Amino acid sequence: MILQVFIYFKFASTLSILKDSTRKYLNPEDINDNYHTASSRRILNVISHYDKIEHGVAWAKQIGLETIRAKCKGFDNWLSCLESLGNKSNNN
Repeated sequence: MILQVFIYFKFASTLSILKDSTRKYLNPEDINDNYHTASSRRILNVISHYDKIEHGVAWAKQIGLETIRAKCKGFDNWLSCLESLGNKSNNN
């Protein structure tokens, strides 16, 4: 039980730190404005065992593509462009 409480508070503290470091950004795409402030660097500062590929993919699946596209218009536009390329080749 003590370990579970510790893990919960450690997680809550970590989550709070990450939220605080990104609160000033209205658009998630604005967070990645340079090498040192990129999302993966912010996460690594708080979670030393973070693996961008392993955890990033799992978190993206958990969040869902629809939500990511709704919050990140640049990413949505890029995916729409790629999807339209596939539609053009299917119509020929």
